[in-house]
Amino acid sequence: MKTPFDPAIRIGRRKVDAIRLRIKAEIECVSHYESALSALEQERKEECTRAGGDWTISTYEWLRARQAQAHILAEQRMEASERLERLREEATQTYGQCRALEKAADARREQERQSVMRKAQAEADDLSNARRLLKLRAAAAARKRDGHDPAG
Repeated sequence: MKTPFDPAIRIGRRKVDAIRLRIKAEIECVSHYESALSALEQERKEECTRAGGDWTISTYEWLRARQAQAHILAEQRMEASERLERLREEATQTYGQCRALEKAADARREQERQSVMRKAQAEADDLSNARRLLKLRAAAAARKRDGHDPAG
């Protein structure tokens, strides 16, 4: 049974699905930045270990460049994490609105179902009363015909 809420529910579900896809993309983005940071840290450790045995190799500039790169990656990861958090909040809010609409639609369907049931019961009661009235009239007519009319 359709309700006036159905279009809004469909739109809400589409929004939730779209947000879910954006959340998945942001999770992958955060994961990518974390992997890149881990790889950069591992590379830094390996390079420092190799250069540690040879005092003629200066790793100062190289380390500064890697630290700057790590700083950029950390900022990007933080921005992606913030976007992810905002998307999760938006998803929660949108899902809550969608659930409220679904509950309202369910309540509307239940009201309509009860209205149909009350109408059917009223029709059944009317038919029953009509049958009883017809039987009473037929009995009164039979008594009148047979001359047993107490009223007359």
